[in-house]
Amino acid sequence: MKNGPLRVEYNGTSWLLTKLCGELNVQYNVVRKRLQHGWTLYLALSEPAQDQNSLTVDYAGSSWLLTKLCTELNVQYGVVRQRLRRSWPLAKALSEPIRRRRSAGTVEYNGTSWLLNDLCTELNVQYELVRQRLLRGWPLAKALSEPAQDQNSLTVDYNGTSWALPDLCVKLNVQHGVVRDRLLLGWPLAKALSEPIQRKREDGRHT
Repeated sequence: MKNGPLRVEYNGTSWLLTKLCGELNVQYNVVRKRLQHGWTLYLALSEPAQDQNSLTVDYAGSSWLLTKLCTELNVQYGVVRQRLRRSWPLAKALSEPIRRRRSAGTVEYNGTSWLLNDLCTELNVQYELVRQRLLRGWPLAKALSEPAQDQNSLTVDYNGTSWALPDLCVKLNVQHGVVRDRLLLGWPLAKALSEPIQRKREDGRHT
């Protein structure tokens, strides 16, 4: 995961992670580290911060902090923690292989199977941008290599006039971040400006 600003999708809206953490009053550094360790965004935002330092388990006759045990066994803490929350036995949560599928974020690149977030880190590209491009049907090579345009320099033609995209979004009262991401993913301008933002309810259905 690169050190620059990280953008995530939350409740159907594109957010800078720093702003989302401020909005939800959670610690940015904690959430970012959790995402780097394979946590889902929901769990990374909702799990109390003290839990990752205080959760202890009994393993092989000794009491361990779960974080340290996962490091010792070279397994992903986020995965193990989620399994325990779903009432998995500890031994199974630690030993069960992670079933990786292409649709779950695994890609083939130069003859090697990669987790997409690891590949993006290796190539220093934005994971969320690449993921969204792939969901829109972009070839992997193009999704990884196409430069992301700077949000302040992106201009568009609208009704015969050239606009800076932030100014046009203000004029039309639409969210600049959402429209910009859509354009970078190949959406036509008219659709990017007019398509309603689909928000998910807690049961996962779109409203």
